[in-house]
Amino acid sequence: MSKEPVALATVRGTRAGQNTIMMACGGGALPEAPGRSFRFRSMVGPAPECGNVSRRNILSEEGFNRMTQAEKIAAHPTTAAARMMKVFVRDLVLAARIGVYQHEKLASQCVRINLELACTEHPAINDDVSNVVNYADLVEQIRAIVAKGHINLVETLADRIAQMCLEDRRVQTAKVRIEKLEVFKEAESVGVEIERARNPR
Repeated sequence: MSKEPVALATVRGTRAGQNTIMMACGGGALPEAPGRSFRFRSMVGPAPECGNVSRRNILSEEGFNRMTQAEKIAAHPTTAAARMMKVFVRDLVLAARIGVYQHEKLASQCVRINLELACTEHPAINDDVSNVVNYADLVEQIRAIVAKGHINLVETLADRIAQMCLEDRRVQTAKVRIEKLEVFKEAESVGVEIERARNPR
């Protein structure tokens, strides 16, 4: 009685218009042929950086589902194999109530904000915005922080933005630069740049 072949690896490439499937047994290859089917046994489980998520929850017939909000803030164990990506916001200029002097407390002034995040990459983004750290969400939350009211120090504003970014467990480091643009006529800007990293757990 012949046994149905089991493919243990993925499609490696194509030759003469046919998909070539590498088989684990003997290292051979079987080309797909009309009317011939193969039974695949996946050796891929949930990636370690996705936290404690069951296979049933993240896999579907179409591939990886989108991340839930709970998964975004769940602990992501550090793994050497995890892929990283950088997400950034460049030269965001907002009106802010910031400064220790009396005239700064009475009127808004322009600040320029730059943000760079090192993020653990989802193992299968699948062209779904829910599976990435969304820069539009970051800008919206920065605006909300600035709009809350007067802040004395640019260092305080930078730290609040960095801590907001680190609430997403995919973010491993956050670099934030805050510049005041209207302090000295001789200088284009003055300010501070900080970097915060996730504390290992």
